[in-house]
Amino acid sequence: MDINIREYNDSDYKFVNAILNESFDVEKSNVSNSIAHEFVAVYDGKVVGYFYLLDSIDIVENIKCYFLEYLCVDSNYRGLGIANSMMEYIFDYSKKNDVKRIELTSNKHRVAAHGLYKKYGFIVRDTVVFRKDLLWF
Repeated sequence: MDINIREYNDSDYKFVNAILNESFDVEKSNVSNSIAHEFVAVYDGKVVGYFYLLDSIDIVENIKCYFLEYLCVDSNYRGLGIANSMMEYIFDYSKKNDVKRIELTSNKHRVAAHGLYKKYGFIVRDTVVFRKDLLWF
């Protein structure tokens, strides 16, 4: 099994958008961001996974962090170790960049994802996430 994790590029857009739509019912914007590090998982020459890391700093503990977003794998390729490869890549990339913490949120219904996160040592925090979309016209 040959899984390659590499940086996202614009030619990956339609494949990533399909995976995001299937996994989260969202569409990817074409906007790039200097604090976001985007990656794809490629299996047999096909883009089958996606995630991105946002730069963050815990100013209380003064440590560099990443916030992991939208880790997902095309449903046709789940169970092949692709998510595991992505997690290993995330940890290697974090170590190279002197990142001390990775945080993420996950929908309570994504049970398989929770198993993956726990397998890699993530702990469930006693918290509630709030969101307010600000719609300015």
